[in-house]
Amino acid sequence: MDENLEMQKPVTFTIGIYEEGDDGLPGKCVMQKDIEIIGEKTRVQIGDESSGYTNIYEFKAPLGQEINLEHGFIQINAKDMGDKPSCWFAVFTVGGQSAFQKDIINEEYSGQMGCAFCLYGNGTHNAKKALQIERFMTPSPTASGKYEKVQVEITNIGENTIDDARLELYVDGELVATEDVNTSIEPFDYYKYTFNTRVDCSRKHKITVRNVTPGDEKKSYETADMTVEPPVVGEYPECFVRVPNVIKITEVKLGDINNTSEGSTYSDYKDKKTTITLGEKQTLNITIKSTDYQPALGVFIDWNGDHVFSKNEAVTFSSFNADENGATAVAEISVPDFAVIGEHLMRIVAVPYYYTPSPAESFYNGEVEDYTIIVKATPEDPIAAIDKTFIEQQITDNGAETGLKLSNNGNGTLKANISFDYMLPDYPSSKISGNAPKNGFKGIFKTAKKTADRRMAPTRDAATQYVLKYDTDIYDCIGIGNANSATFANMYPGSMLSNLEGMTISSVDVFIGDLPKSTSIVIYGQDKQTKCGELITEQAFTAKEDSWNHVVLDKPVEIGRTDLWIGVKMNQINANGYYIGTDEGPANTGFGDLVNIGGSTWWSMADLGLNYNYCIRANVTGNRTPAINWLNIDKETVEVAPGNTGNVTVGFAPQNLNDGIYEAYIEITGNDPLNRYTKIPVYMIMGKTSSVSLSKDGKSGIMLNGNTLTVKTEKTIGSIRVCDLNGRTVMSGSNGNNEATVDLSTLVKGIYIITVSHTDGTSVSIKIPVLK
Repeated sequence: MDENLEMQKPVTFTIGIYEEGDDGLPGKCVMQKDIEIIGEKTRVQIGDESSGYTNIYEFKAPLGQEINLEHGFIQINAKDMGDKPSCWFAVFTVGGQSAFQKDIINEEYSGQMGCAFCLYGNGTHNAKKALQIERFMTPSPTASGKYEKVQVEITNIGENTIDDARLELYVDGELVATEDVNTSIEPFDYYKYTFNTRVDCSRKHKITVRNVTPGDEKKSYETADMTVEPPVVGEYPECFVRVPNVIKITEVKLGDINNTSEGSTYSDYKDKKTTITLGEKQTLNITIKSTDYQPALGVFIDWNGDHVFSKNEAVTFSSFNADENGATAVAEISVPDFAVIGEHLMRIVAVPYYYTPSPAESFYNGEVEDYTIIVKATPEDPIAAIDKTFIEQQITDNGAETGLKLSNNGNGTLKANISFDYMLPDYPSSKISGNAPKNGFKGIFKTAKKTADRRMAPTRDAATQYVLKYDTDIYDCIGIGNANSATFANMYPGSMLSNLEGMTISSVDVFIGDLPKSTSIVIYGQDKQTKCGELITEQAFTAKEDSWNHVVLDKPVEIGRTDLWIGVKMNQINANGYYIGTDEGPANTGFGDLVNIGGSTWWSMADLGLNYNYCIRANVTGNRTPAINWLNIDKETVEVAPGNTGNVTVGFAPQNLNDGIYEAYIEITGNDPLNRYTKIPVYMIMGKTSSVSLSKDGKSGIMLNGNTLTVKTEKTIGSIRVCDLNGRTVMSGSNGNNEATVDLSTLVKGIYIITVSHTDGTSVSIKIPVLK
């Protein structure tokens, strides 16, 4: 270096590019060369006044050739040059075991901190046609439902628009579905695709999605995998601390629990119990000793007995005092309204301050202790017990009935209100198995600073037949820290809305926290999944603070078969405000959590770190369609004396519906203070074959015999097209006769739309089931 510390002689680097091997480690070498580089001094230094400062240099290595890989490994190291020159060389690290270091002698890799580097290129695509499976959106890794939806996000990483994307779905290595996405995906745009075929997640499965798009150049991973393993009934998630532990829980007091200990990495004190009844308060006192770090503390109680610790089961401390010698904590414990009778685990997690305590992770240098809390009913209360956790009904004729029993095991009279609602076919799945944040968002979300008061959701008026929503209930409010205006919206896909075709959106409910200068309800039409279409209507309203706001639309919007974006626009907001209400999550990513802060780009809130849905609801009026008119119950209220059982008859009336799986849920709200609300999923499975006439005289028709489709018409058939319920073409062909036979055996089980086009320009469409 010269007197200005500018480098005068080069350092020789070895740069290598490798493909990924089958074992996930660097495999085939694409390029490797030694490159002499003189580093360029930056304006950045590292160090301090006492030890001095060292300059940081940037090294730019021209490869001399194009590298055409979508993913792989990059080798970067300074070559051993002896003492010509001799130097120390280190690189910036970015944290995490995101890189590998290879032991040349033993040919083994070990995880290391990834270094900071950039790649340069001319910006051209590395493929004309290439699809990438970004991530699974659902099911979640702990899903347990019998009819879980599989949703993946795919991205076009090629130069040309892809309009024939095709995916295969495997369960435990067995192919269960091949489906066409049937949408146009522009370069570097993404699309969330939900398979028509559902997966039984009541036991452990490995789910694989494979990209089989015709002509794909396979630049990305061909498959994506996830393992779904439902929680084991009766078992809690593991939480433990690795040795050595310098933070020790030395005393726990709660009611009948009075335990002192020397500390261990994990202590099972579930035999130490205290009993608490509804309305009672007990004081929790915890003492922690530390020989090094300041402690952090978390206490979690499984009040509802599902062996999962949810957000609302974390204890809030009334006081917490901590330093490097230990901590003391105090909390008031009372039974929440969602608790159930019985024994419940209380887990205490004490860890160093640099951790966030969690009931289901592993830590270093702390301690975990488990205790038992017994929730007991008061003598005068009813105790509700329901005989079903879900209802599944196979339909083979025009209807069916099943029973639901509500028992009262307490001493008071049980009174319950019973209602039900529907989940529309093609409702987007809401569970996220892993987030892959999108880059480029320029806003700053504000959250968790102001918890909204829990307010009852708006009551439906007599005209409202259905409510379009993704939220469960108001939980919190969020804001954006550096935008003057924002539009928060829910996106409803046309395939979902087609089940309400002909009905009308007449009003919108939205929860507003802090007040912006002005607010308006906005509804946009269809463009694509990631971008709204033209503005259909906008209506200003005077908002009420910390409240649900009911806005009757001056210009109601008729529902068709295309996407709708329904939201609220807020102007003149500030960085300190928390404006839009959200539920507790998880979000329907890309559907119930979209925000726009200018331009045409919409961002998913979950992708930006906030896994919630907006409290925005659209009220639908008009004549009910068959999709929301197939379930009934024989009573809306039940009164059950102590020791007795009340019976409710659930009826199914599937007239004018095609074969498939239809979903609803029954809600039971009662006066049992420890079981006030129960939600029971309802599945109606229709599997009846049919033949359908296309003309009034019956001379033309579509006949389905097994998996063979026969079409007879009075006109000449030009073509026949088979689509699924999302409009995706799965089969097509030309004819030229008055009769045609189509083999449907290659299709997966489901409902399909057959469109017969005649040579005279007329056409007819009808839905038929494919059963396998």
